[in-house]
Amino acid sequence: MLFIDFLKWWYGPGWLMRLKMLGAHLEDVADYFSIGTLLVTMFSPWRQNVSVARSDQSFNDKVSAVIDNMVSRIVGAFVRFFMINVAIIWLAVVLVLNLVYVVVWPIIPLSPAILISIGATL
Repeated sequence: MLFIDFLKWWYGPGWLMRLKMLGAHLEDVADYFSIGTLLVTMFSPWRQNVSVARSDQSFNDKVSAVIDNMVSRIVGAFVRFFMINVAIIWLAVVLVLNLVYVVVWPIIPLSPAILISIGATL
């Protein structure tokens, strides 16, 4: 009777739990990389390095401050873009591995019988 209850759980709530865990793993990866925050702050200055030009500075100092700010924003955008790409690749890896696990899930209880029959034929 215990074996029948195990099979009922395995092919019913256990499989659904596995599907929910797939979604949780994807959310964990997205949260780990903070993809939403990276997208929102895409063109923010890198490490908040901002040069401030005061009104009493020369024109060259003001232009230098603008160039510094542009470079900082370009570096910030490049790093964030790279991290978003890494996150997308990692999401794809997690998705594929979890989908393989979900597909293999129904076969796992049958694997001892399958392996024994393969071994018997060899």
